[in-house]
Amino acid sequence: MFFHIIDSGLKNRMGHHYHQNKAMAGFLEKKNIPYQIYGAKNIEKDIAEELDVTPLFRFSLYSVNLGETPGASDYRRDFRDFNQAYFDDLCSLDMSKIKEEDVILLHTANYNQMMGFAKWLQKFGDKMPYVFVILPFADFLIRVSNVNIGSELYHEGLSHLPKTDKILLTSTEDKICRIYSDLAGRDVSIIPVPIVDFVPPPVSERKSGPLRITYLGHGRTGKGTQYLSSIVRRAQADNLNVEFHIQLSILNNLEDVREGLERFDKGVSIYSGKLSKEKYLNLMMDADIIFLPYKKISYMYSTSGVFTEAMSLGKVVVVPGDTWIERELIKYNGGGKSFQNDKIREIYGALKEAVEDFETQSKKAKAAADDFRKWHNMDNFMNMVLEFAS
Repeated sequence: MFFHIIDSGLKNRMGHHYHQNKAMAGFLEKKNIPYQIYGAKNIEKDIAEELDVTPLFRFSLYSVNLGETPGASDYRRDFRDFNQAYFDDLCSLDMSKIKEEDVILLHTANYNQMMGFAKWLQKFGDKMPYVFVILPFADFLIRVSNVNIGSELYHEGLSHLPKTDKILLTSTEDKICRIYSDLAGRDVSIIPVPIVDFVPPPVSERKSGPLRITYLGHGRTGKGTQYLSSIVRRAQADNLNVEFHIQLSILNNLEDVREGLERFDKGVSIYSGKLSKEKYLNLMMDADIIFLPYKKISYMYSTSGVFTEAMSLGKVVVVPGDTWIERELIKYNGGGKSFQNDKIREIYGALKEAVEDFETQSKKAKAAADDFRKWHNMDNFMNMVLEFAS
């Protein structure tokens, strides 16, 4: 058995791709299973060397528009051209080295890649290896202006997958699985979110002082970065006994957010740029409340690495309602509050409730952590892949 891990989103240390690929590699090494990772052609050199990645893909998982401007996308044209490029990139591999007993682990492909991947698999004929596909979180379906277009493109790509029980389609939630099952015309299995390296620290009494409200991750409108200054202002006007710890890495034209936060002379600590793994973990572990003021439309069906990490560590969270995040919070009876729309007053209201009810919510969060980690972890995920291929 040989693992071929395909991930066109692997190009730098931002996001979850680097850490998850590294953890997958570590798991396979412990099992003495050989592997090769295939990432973006423009992958950072040190990552390619560290993980021995083969640079392969001209376009990233997140490349969805070939137009000269964001508004110039032609979905049909992009679907055709991106999929052709993905197919051509895969065809540059020596397929004779991929055996029937091998595993191809597709670490997420969007609708502009699925057709190319399916047509490449067809070339294996009756010598098909095992193929484990992580389907992208279904928020991709609502990133196009017309939901029917997104569904049509996914259906077209998935329908070209060879009809064999050596291909397993997977995703992270029942609702997502049902969506893809309808589009693919085949079963889609549920999988855990492969959380990486989150071992909870020993339970200790919280130190006295203001509650630490922590915001982590990339700055963008889908993650509510633009709301932060207003939220801090309201908290200070209400004299909430809190302090804010805010990571601002990639701001994507949201520099005014940083300027607004820097105007506060107290109660706000800003952590700029890329954080080391140790620093990120320390911020997460020191937090009392993990604040996720995310937009509902961006996370209706999408998982969140920050949320899964927070739940695994028994942290109180503030999350958007009617999303995968809230459904997981309810499923495990975790500690936290949710807001039902993207209005600042609603988001702040949920945060204020979490602060005022912190002791109760913290007990719930700690009680939920063990069960959450038993399902959502890397070993559980990789053992499912091995079981499928056994």
